[in-house]
Amino acid sequence: MGLLRGLTFLAVIEAFSHRLLPYPNVTALPGWLAPVQVSFSQAGSLAFHLAFLLATAALVHVASRVVRDRVWSPGVNGFLATCLFCLATLGLAAAALEPGPLHAVSFTLLSLLTLLVVGMQAYGAPRSMWRGTFAVTYSAAIVCSAAATIVRFMENGPETAPLLDDGAARAAGEILLLVASAAGFIAFVEIGTQGRRGRTRVLASLLLAGGVATGFASLCLIAPPGLSPLAPEAGAVSIWLLSCALFMAGLTALMNLFEPWRRMLGYGLLLLLLAGFPLRLAYHQLIMVLGAILVLAAPTAEPEQAVEAPVSRPSETQRPEEAILAVGTSREEPGRDA
Repeated sequence: MGLLRGLTFLAVIEAFSHRLLPYPNVTALPGWLAPVQVSFSQAGSLAFHLAFLLATAALVHVASRVVRDRVWSPGVNGFLATCLFCLATLGLAAAALEPGPLHAVSFTLLSLLTLLVVGMQAYGAPRSMWRGTFAVTYSAAIVCSAAATIVRFMENGPETAPLLDDGAARAAGEILLLVASAAGFIAFVEIGTQGRRGRTRVLASLLLAGGVATGFASLCLIAPPGLSPLAPEAGAVSIWLLSCALFMAGLTALMNLFEPWRRMLGYGLLLLLLAGFPLRLAYHQLIMVLGAILVLAAPTAEPEQAVEAPVSRPSETQRPEEAILAVGTSREEPGRDA
């Protein structure tokens, strides 16, 4: 759990100070804003490299636990473990070397394949319809992201570039992200009568998620070109779709993080949110795969079960969704904060 918390903390810093704020352009900013942006960029760059290493280590840990605990059926389990180890290896190669377009396309396709297999396993599990809807729509959005990434690397081709449009893929992915965030809210949030403390958590989640989404939309609409988190050609519809998806996804993640027995699910949802869209770098795809495994393969314990039932070593007869909680967690009671 400590590795996951550290990764999430660094990913939040990277997202706000490195990804949302563009690379410093001192000449395009007022005098007092230039050094502030430079400092944020340096902190975000350091957080990016540290988070990349932690994401790779977490992926290797998850892959080793998948091999040892047989999370899925033997064939699927071996295939996904191999994919996870390959992603970690290719991620280290991307960090240490300067790979070309072929490496980037291969990494994108491998991470997409891993997500699709995990999503198919989740869709076939006996869970709610909305959970299956989330798995399908989010996987489809990542398909659009992969298509946009591949087209970006093919733009120099003399014949293929005019036949494809990465803008259309991004637009379709933004719509799918909004549908996935709404389905995820219905599938993963339980608003019950939990007294004053529960209402306080809901209110805090609403305020924090709403503030982040509002700030993102405001930066996109009113910030000068040197500070806008999106490209200048991004339209109002795109900003609205991404802001609404950011609000719904952030609200879903926060409301799960506030509940001790659903915290692992909350970390997974937060990693999916921090991966962003489209997935441009290998690091973003690594945390996307980690988040997808935590969200689509981990069970959600009830409060009574979280307090009374200890985590036992998964047996070969257990269903995958009953065993995956052991991945990335310690052998402690799930109701306690690790």
